[in-house]
Amino acid sequence: MEAARSELERQMEAAEKNAREARRREQELKDEVKKYKGRAETNNRVYLVTKGELEMTKERLAQAERKLWQAGIPLTPPPSKERPKATGPAAAERSREESGAAASEGAPSLSLSPAPGGEPIAAAEVAVAAPEGTETPADGTPPAVAPIRRRPENGATEKPDHG
Repeated sequence: MEAARSELERQMEAAEKNAREARRREQELKDEVKKYKGRAETNNRVYLVTKGELEMTKERLAQAERKLWQAGIPLTPPPSKERPKATGPAAAERSREESGAAASEGAPSLSLSPAPGGEPIAAAEVAVAAPEGTETPADGTPPAVAPIRRRPENGATEKPDHG
């Protein structure tokens, strides 16, 4: 009887010890989850702010480019950046495909697009070319450009101006 009782007390102490350890571990995990949720929320806020700043910068750039275009100042495209050379098995397959495509007759050129006369158009010429369907006045100034149309926000419908 005494042996069974001591065995039962020992098992109870072990169970209580395991329960305390489990509660401690649970609290540690809850604290860790709370910490990571906070980091995720902070990262999301930073992302949204940065995204908004990028959109504003893009709008300002578009407005500046439009004003330059209206003033007749040609925009030169930024120089193309050199891409790093691919490595690995996918690069080996791609190089074989490219060599086969280049050897085929009539492979299109990606760098320049042909003009109707057959001559390639330089990138700077493309940047200052007037949109199709518009005529450049005789004095050389660029034609008037309609403002950029934006999508209505929050489901609002645009009403045309009749005035």
